[in-house]
Amino acid sequence: MHKQIFIVFFFSLLVTIITPASASMSQNIQFDQQATNTFQAEEFRGGDTYYFTVPETGVVTFDATYSGRTYSISLHTSGKFNSYVGGFAVSEDTEIPYALKAGEYKIEVSGERHTTYDVQLHFKKGEYYDAEPNNEMETSAVIPTNTTIQGFPHLSNSALSDYYKFETTE
Repeated sequence: MHKQIFIVFFFSLLVTIITPASASMSQNIQFDQQATNTFQAEEFRGGDTYYFTVPETGVVTFDATYSGRTYSISLHTSGKFNSYVGGFAVSEDTEIPYALKAGEYKIEVSGERHTTYDVQLHFKKGEYYDAEPNNEMETSAVIPTNTTIQGFPHLSNSALSDYYKFETTE
């Protein structure tokens, strides 16, 4: 019995010693809250995961600060049917907007050892344009002169692009 307790204790101690100081972490993040960390683990092993909730249709802007080393941010839906929404590498100070529907999402931040990241998420309520009938040249919508088009592009999927036609007199 004492041998078994010793073996379990020794194994748990060994796992604690081997685990890097900044093993992947997972936590919730609020809009306008700053997420900062420095990776201590080996290159691109794991990463930090943050969960957030979009309360209603709108645009979430990722405000990422470059700290001398490139790091990556990927955006996924969260929950039972999670899927990749988009992602980007941060190699300079960057603001990237994503038009998102209400729901649960997660971001994964990864980078090489000793890379420091700094990310804030901002939310702006607004319309969301999903794939529309004018998502290819053959079905593009005609824009009359002096017409303003408002919307939010979906940056991660070119299949959701909108195409418009216009005519000039000269």
